[in-house]
Amino acid sequence: MPRYAKIPPNPPINPHIQQPRLEVRNFVPKVSEPFFLAMPEPPMTGSAFVQLNPHEVWQSLVFRGQEVTGPWMHQFVMVWPGFCKDMEAVKSALSKYGQVPESVWLYQYYSKMARRREEKISAVADPSWESPKGHKFIPIINSRGDLDFQPCRNGYGINTAWLVKVE
Repeated sequence: MPRYAKIPPNPPINPHIQQPRLEVRNFVPKVSEPFFLAMPEPPMTGSAFVQLNPHEVWQSLVFRGQEVTGPWMHQFVMVWPGFCKDMEAVKSALSKYGQVPESVWLYQYYSKMARRREEKISAVADPSWESPKGHKFIPIINSRGDLDFQPCRNGYGINTAWLVKVE
């Protein structure tokens, strides 16, 4: 009797269809390459997401967005649309690829991605956090690879990659 079971070969893959990437730890997706993220049950809440950031200034942010409801696994892509003059231009550019996910999905991406310093910023175009003064914020993974928040402003550069939920 063999010591190990024989592993069946992988089924043939059509080279003309881009296959989604399975959930793998420490990966960096390529431009517009689909991948899956899973949300544990119960899902993370917006207020819990703020608590992950150690900076005191972010602790005052109030979550005003939509909480995640099932299903708990979705397909995503990272998109680099280039310069966008404001948040509405970002959302318009991303709509070609899918829909803007709830902000807490950025944490699931953060927990799977490779930690490294780079020039790019990863973000979700969901301004669901509000400061006591009424300013809107979006969650990002900054160029140091840390979770952070950025105020909604005019002008988003070419170094920002946006998380998009594939429909």
